[in-house]
Amino acid sequence: MSGKTNKNKTFQGFYYPEENYFRMPNIWTDITSGMSSCAELKVVEYVLRHTWGFREFGKLKKITLDEFENGRRKVDGKRMDKGIGMRRQAIISGLRQAVKDGYLIEETDKTDRGRIKKFYGLQMLEKESNNEEGEGKTAEMYENHTPDVRKSYPRTMKITLPSEKETIEIPLTVKKKMVLKN
Repeated sequence: MSGKTNKNKTFQGFYYPEENYFRMPNIWTDITSGMSSCAELKVVEYVLRHTWGFREFGKLKKITLDEFENGRRKVDGKRMDKGIGMRRQAIISGLRQAVKDGYLIEETDKTDRGRIKKFYGLQMLEKESNNEEGEGKTAEMYENHTPDVRKSYPRTMKITLPSEKETIEIPLTVKKKMVLKN
């Protein structure tokens, strides 16, 4: 027994979708009816959870086989979920089939041959919209469809911290203002 599920335990029920949930497409059951295996279904759902679930639409996410199998790791090393509950070979087969069938996009970073990284994302339709000149239609990625989602900044963004002098001067200025008010 793998320890992933307990066959004797009955499912207790779903939580109401007030928090800790993500939206699924209304046509999800139609989409899944075309999938050829349970592994393909589970890997697509897992990528869906870890992209749309974190409000990252139209982006690729680095997910390792270990994470598909046992769950994604937080920064502190703890697992945030249980993975998809399948063995590694089934996961590889499901990923290959999902990419072949067009449900997932896979990109491979082979810059370091000892640490090959794979990135996965959902295959997204392009949204049609009128361009500025009004000449026909242009395609735009789905991630632009949700303006309320905060933009993330590139990791190369430089953060400057206050100098020691500025840190000392700020509290002195605040103290002087407090003395003047009293």
